[in-house]
Amino acid sequence: MMRNLTILTGINSSIFLFVFIWQSIGKEIMELQSYMATMYVLSDSMTLLLPYMLLVFDRNVRKTWQKSLEV
Repeated sequence: MMRNLTILTGINSSIFLFVFIWQSIGKEIMELQSYMATMYVLSDSMTLLLPYMLLVFDRNVRKTWQKSLEV
């Protein structure tokens, strides 16, 4: 349980760190329109990734999801 939680925390934190770094240097690297488009994609990915990470790494969520599909 703790190992899975550590993996989830590490992945989620690295995604947040990547987005934070990209916000800092992205404007200088590319033009504004491309930068804004990548920020939209990164923001949505950051928001929508957590439920899928839970499905992959959390055994309890996976069991509950499989039970709901059987019914």
